[in-house]
Amino acid sequence: MQRLNKWGMSKVYFFYNLSKKKRNYSSVKELFNSKIIYIPIFLSFLTGFIFTFPIVYFEISLYDNNLYQVFSYFIIMLISVFLEFYFLFLLGFATLAYYTYHIYQINKDKYGISEDNFLSSLVLTVMELPAEKIINYNLNPYEYVQHRVILFSLIYKGKVMMTNFVAKFILKKVLSRTALRGYSAFIAMPITGLWDAIIFHSTISKSKYKIIVRIIILILLKDKLNILKSNVKLILYRYYYFGEYSNNLDFLLSNIYKNSKFFYSKEEYLNLNILENNQKLLAILFSFKESSFSPIEKDIMKKNKIFDDVKALKKHIKYVELDSIRTYIEKI
Repeated sequence: MQRLNKWGMSKVYFFYNLSKKKRNYSSVKELFNSKIIYIPIFLSFLTGFIFTFPIVYFEISLYDNNLYQVFSYFIIMLISVFLEFYFLFLLGFATLAYYTYHIYQINKDKYGISEDNFLSSLVLTVMELPAEKIINYNLNPYEYVQHRVILFSLIYKGKVMMTNFVAKFILKKVLSRTALRGYSAFIAMPITGLWDAIIFHSTISKSKYKIIVRIIILILLKDKLNILKSNVKLILYRYYYFGEYSNNLDFLLSNIYKNSKFFYSKEEYLNLNILENNQKLLAILFSFKESSFSPIEKDIMKKNKIFDDVKALKKHIKYVELDSIRTYIEKI
């Protein structure tokens, strides 16, 4: 994990220095809505297109099912897929570095955080990597995950992996009945490129969501630190039912811990009475999750009558409506 962290950080720092070309953005919303994102999306399409070509070419021109050819085909496929993923990672790091640089320029005087800390903080957030030193809050975010939620996640991920292969198979079958049947294998190139572009866009959208959540946390730590200190158990409660590791929630707790040491047993922070303390803070904490909610999370939101607030906050985060979020935070 530390090696992955260091490798990711080194690449982001490299692209970060290349991003230091003055381009004025008045807000994070303007940055995220800029058309600059179409460049890496197009490059991700080219990446999938280009690195699928050796596999397709070998399949059509050389492959004849003997043992040596099977082994060669496997090696070529392995190298091509590795290079494809490597370059897609580089594109992701370059995009993250660009966004991080300009976000810092927009907000550098607002949150009292150094440029290096801001950069490393956002990288860890987007990659969902734990900080080097994790404080034990007597909390395991993986402890409560319903089996059907795990099963659903596995089925969904399996579906995502199979979609590309199914699409290629169907298109090849269709083309095989036309005058283009001799070139049906080449359909894998644009399909892979298109799929890489779609996945890249989806990944960047999720990364933007996490970045906005980090900005919200910085606002909370600056403007509502005392309220956060008095609602630590509420934050722990939310994290317990999060269902996965969250770098953003870990960052929030660690910064509160620096200002005010705490330790609660699970029985203390799972006490339902704490939910009555601050409903608006609870709604903000629930909005931090970009993915779908588990049944128990939905039940908690409905019982505490914050479902509509969470839905509205998630929409504000998705569309980078920071002014609306600040207005909500002021009411805490």
